[in-house]
Formats: sequence, C-alpha cells, structure tokens
Amino acid sequence: MAEPPRKMPGKGIFRRERYLEFETQGHGKFGWINRGVDIKTGNLVAIKELRIRLS
Repeated sequence: MAEPPRKMPGKGIFRRERYLEFETQGHGKFGWINRGVDIKTGNLVAIKELRIRLS
C-alpha cells in the first residue's frame, strides 16, 4: 500500500484569503483536511487541500 501524502513540514497559522488555517486534522488519498476559522464570521471550518499530480 502506498504511503499517505505528507504536508510540507512546519507548524503555524496561515492566512488563506478570508480564512485562518490551523493544524492538519487528517489526510487521505487525495490530500489533507485542515482546521480553520472564517475571519469574517468567526465560524470554524474544514479546509480541504488537494494534492494534484501533473503527468
């Protein structure tokens, strides 16, 4: 079985447009799920980050 995808090393909080992205909550075959918060509303969100392979 193939090894699960790995996120680039490093910890911290990242801003992605209107979201603050926190730690990785899980991973799967196609990418990662990160915990975050919507800056405008304050709601907690899940941010899916897809791994794309260009052939």
